[in-house]
Amino acid sequence: MEVPRPSQEDCLEILKLHSRTLPLIRNADNVDDGVDLSDLANRLFKAGCVGADVARLCQEAALASLRDGIESATTVQRKHFQTAMTAVLNSKQQNKR
Repeated sequence: MEVPRPSQEDCLEILKLHSRTLPLIRNADNVDDGVDLSDLANRLFKAGCVGADVARLCQEAALASLRDGIESATTVQRKHFQTAMTAVLNSKQQNKR
């Protein structure tokens, strides 16, 4: 049984589902802090990611927030998702070999 790759809209819905419990900064005064789920979904779709990759992205972003400092880990910011995206995409590249 083959499961098709999710569409960009599907990626966004999966991302919303897996990030719903994360304390995201969405509309930040500092644009560099805000998380844009639509942009992340677009990047995931273009990279050929599947649902498990989207779930891992959210997990990695939460861990990146904790690595910044357990006392200050009250929000998951754009920089945490950028770190997570690098980890997920690097993992995908390694698995292709």
